[in-house]
Amino acid sequence: MRRPQRPIADAYGLVRAADGPRLGTTRTQLQRQAASGHIERPFRGVYRVGGGDAEHADLRAALAHLGDEAVAVLGSAAQVHRLQGLPRTWLPQLALPPGLERRQRRGMELRVWDLPPDHRTVLDEIPTTIMTRTLADVCRLLPRMRAVCLVDSALDQRRIGIDDPPDIRDLMAGMRGCRTGRASLDLARLGSQSPGETRVRLILTDAGLPPDALQVPVPDDNGTVTGYGDMGYDLRNGRWIIIEFDGRSVHDRPEALLADRHRQNAMQSRARAILLRFAWEDTHAADRIPGVVGPILRDAGWSPRR
Repeated sequence: MRRPQRPIADAYGLVRAADGPRLGTTRTQLQRQAASGHIERPFRGVYRVGGGDAEHADLRAALAHLGDEAVAVLGSAAQVHRLQGLPRTWLPQLALPPGLERRQRRGMELRVWDLPPDHRTVLDEIPTTIMTRTLADVCRLLPRMRAVCLVDSALDQRRIGIDDPPDIRDLMAGMRGCRTGRASLDLARLGSQSPGETRVRLILTDAGLPPDALQVPVPDDNGTVTGYGDMGYDLRNGRWIIIEFDGRSVHDRPEALLADRHRQNAMQSRARAILLRFAWEDTHAADRIPGVVGPILRDAGWSPRR
């Protein structure tokens, strides 16, 4: 039996049933092809002709289902802005304006928000909230660890400046979760270059061991800076404890392993420096990293900076 011809889709492999006649197909034909497995139906009235692995595929399908007034928000907006700190698989989060309320449905999370026009933008043909509004929202409504990772990522990518957090704080005024959001925002710091580094820093901070510095310069014996430690504790008189995070997505590449080894050797040769390395698995238990770092700091007489 000859395979039925696939309908013409947009650049992202999507076809809305309402557009079928214009594209030379009918709702019934789309339904039959979906039932036979030749195309997908991610949401009612929306069909996907391949492209399921394309970037933001589920988000684009959800937007096609909801219509032109829908806007990507929260984690989905953060992904559109290419911030780091969320799982690769993330349920599309979208907002509709008052008056267009819909019931919650499988495969997406809906909110009703009255977004001012200047809080909206379009990136990669996806309507989404602007960067500062996105960060204000994730700080208010996402778990603290994820929220701080996203703000750190925005700082690291220079998507916001060090003078922007006050504006983000102001955006939260009068919104649900304002107090929580401002507390999360206050924990963000320029210098964390990966979500893993942020996780380690927050775990240590929660344990009363906030690092003294991020991206600590590491000189070799000649005084030439060969790299930077992810974070460190100044034990005075030139002595440091340097903390390194090994992220699987970065440090498992051969060239990264070589660079890490050179950097580690330089760190170890730094005058009376102590190098401690942690991985993702170490961040799963709140007491594991402080259990290693804490005793060393106490023995060295370290105390948090005021």
